[in-house]
Amino acid sequence: MDIFTHTKSIIAMGNACENGTVKLYFLSHSAHKMQSHDVGFIWPLGESYNRDTKAWFWSNPERMVP
Repeated sequence: MDIFTHTKSIIAMGNACENGTVKLYFLSHSAHKMQSHDVGFIWPLGESYNRDTKAWFWSNPERMVP
């Protein structure tokens, strides 16, 4: 599932709310301010998750990630 979206659809936003999805809103043209968060936090978090998930799969080949 994608965590970022550019939708302004009321229906999509209502569905997200009903399913407990947390929505974050950023000001237009603010992507350059978020770049340091992507490089310093989001990317390492994703790398760590991928490494740990692969290790878990190797240890538990018949199960899904909890």
